[in-house]
Amino acid sequence: GLGLGLSIVQRTADLLGCNVGVESIIGHGSSFYIDLPKSESSIDAGSKGEQKTAGGFLGGHILVVDDEPDIVEATCMLLDIEGYKTSSATSLGTLRSCLMNLDSPPDLIVSDFHLLDNETGIQVIETVRKTTREFIPGIILSGDTSNQAYLTDIDAVTFLSKPVDVDELLATIHKALQSQTIAERCELDLYGSRLDLQVRNLSWTCRRESLTCQGKLRLPLCGACCNHATAT
Repeated sequence: GLGLGLSIVQRTADLLGCNVGVESIIGHGSSFYIDLPKSESSIDAGSKGEQKTAGGFLGGHILVVDDEPDIVEATCMLLDIEGYKTSSATSLGTLRSCLMNLDSPPDLIVSDFHLLDNETGIQVIETVRKTTREFIPGIILSGDTSNQAYLTDIDAVTFLSKPVDVDELLATIHKALQSQTIAERCELDLYGSRLDLQVRNLSWTCRRESLTCQGKLRLPLCGACCNHATAT
């Protein structure tokens, strides 16, 4: 597993403002407990207060993919606690079904590297991007650090090794989603055909002669508006 169980318990306790403890007796076993403060007033279930998370960040739709349902459930539970919307899949087949039922594409993909039937997290990211026609960033998890070498030619993918440090995972997710918020769409008419250009985490300037972007982007363009594009 990812080792998320105790982390989920601790973060839930932190959000509730209570303590988690343990008492152990050698040869008899251990007892875990949660101290809950006595409520002095009732809470209106229909009222909606400001939502806060342990990380101070709320929002974003994350797609979780792993071939072990228990890991998917634990990861989604952790992300739900942190205020994220989650969708999940356990294979490329269930992934395609999941994507068909979504109202909008996810903002981030979190996938295990090795899936069943020789499927990989790389295929997951490629499938999501091709299906949604969106350049969605991804996070790949693997217990084999050598798998990181397979990601060198794939843009906007971060590698994290197992067992996953929960704080590192959440920080990486937060950073990826912050970058995701800077997105622009540009439609260019090129010789009578329309090019729909999705630019994420890039600031672009359309000039008479060129399209200049801040980031990793280089597109050969020609037409009335832009003759070429260069990255700066």
